Amino acid sequence: YKTRLTYPNLVKEILEMTPLEEKIYCAIADPSIWGDRARDTEEPGLSGGEIMEEGFDERDIPLLRGNHDRIQGWQRVRTLLAPFKLPDGKTQSRFKSFSTCTNFIRTVPALVHDEVRPEDLDTKGEDHPADAARMVVNNELKADKARERGADYEALAGNIPVNGGIG
Repeated sequence: YKTRLTYPNLVKEILEMTPLEEKIYCAIADPSIWGDRARDTEEPGLSGGEIMEEGFDERDIPLLRGNHDRIQGWQRVRTLLAPFKLPDGKTQSRFKSFSTCTNFIRTVPALVHDEVRPEDLDTKGEDHPADAARMVVNNELKADKARERGADYEALAGNIPVNGGIG
């Protein structure tokens, strides 16, 4: 991931890494970005969330405010990480991380719990990839509702040209 990107550049980077033919039912963002406003003029400008919503709207991707309940989110992550047996006797987790999630794979093993709130992570560590996973897991119901509008997306997707190799 990259740091110090403006909100328009962040949306641009995300969309450039997402093939046009990939079905994205929604994007989930930390709710704090809706309170982050440009302050370089006398009147505050759009919030970071509003700027990102406009950018994602160009691809008909709704941007949802994430559920910021950290304890509930980590409990859901732990539940998905718990091993379970498949019918063939093999054991696996319900949570899957692809090999392309390099920052997640690099940072998550080094995370430690918070000394004061052991159900939470110590936020002094590099926790952005883990927080992103927590936010997605903690918003399953919102994401399911966004997927319900998939029929509308299917009709639109037929008119989207195949990505020209961006990724």
